[in-house]
Amino acid sequence: MTLRLVACPFSKMNQNNSSYVESTCKRIRCILNKITPVTFDELIQEILEIIRVYADGSTKEIFADIMFNMAISDSRYCVMYADLCKSCCDLDNDFKKCIVQKCQKSFEYGVEYAKKTSGLAEACFEYAKKTSGLAEACCVDEEDEERVKQKLKMRGTIRFIGELYRHNIISDRITQWCLTHLINHYEETKNELFIEYAARLIEAIGLNYEKRIISNPSGEELMSHYLNKMIDQLAAQKENYSTRIRFMIIDLVDLRKNGWVDRRELARVIIPRAFRDLNVKTR
Repeated sequence: MTLRLVACPFSKMNQNNSSYVESTCKRIRCILNKITPVTFDELIQEILEIIRVYADGSTKEIFADIMFNMAISDSRYCVMYADLCKSCCDLDNDFKKCIVQKCQKSFEYGVEYAKKTSGLAEACFEYAKKTSGLAEACCVDEEDEERVKQKLKMRGTIRFIGELYRHNIISDRITQWCLTHLINHYEETKNELFIEYAARLIEAIGLNYEKRIISNPSGEELMSHYLNKMIDQLAAQKENYSTRIRFMIIDLVDLRKNGWVDRRELARVIIPRAFRDLNVKTR
């Protein structure tokens, strides 16, 4: 009897693996692009089904990367993507590890970039002024453009960390480490960008930090002491900062005083509603 030699099925699967991952990721992106507050409940089931059935370890990392990048690139949908991540994390704890690692890498890169470029743009600008050269001016423009890009990415990361913190995906320990890390880098470089990032992170987690204190009385003293100490420290040193950062810290102190409810955001909602109600009554 002669046995017929056939191709190894494992080899074939490996050859097609890249196209399989690519097509699955394309499907994920397509669904995410369609997600709105209206379609959220319907489309999230499709994403959860894909993760449940198709996602292995490496594919989960790719999915997490796609969701993370979309969340930090558009602040309008940051809350919605955090809700989506919460559902994915509830389904698969490995996905939680992936998304937390994405936040960590993006945060650490943003910190290192700010540290590396401290004073660099100012030096380039002065050089361009002295030489009056177009090449140098272009250099400054390119450097400025990259700094703005990285700053927006870091802001998006901080906002997303705050939303994941709301869902207990990011822990108190992580947020405290982030704040301490930012303050330490400011002390080292005197780059006010680190103070801005710290203020934005406190603003992002403040409300839910207070909620955790109420729900966890045993940890109240430690948690409340840390955040309040950080805010008081920034307020005490605000005269050392530029006008823009000083006003940012003043707004942060006011935000804490008002129970972490932004009066300006509240006014944007309440005032138009009041006018609509008035128009209805006068008709």
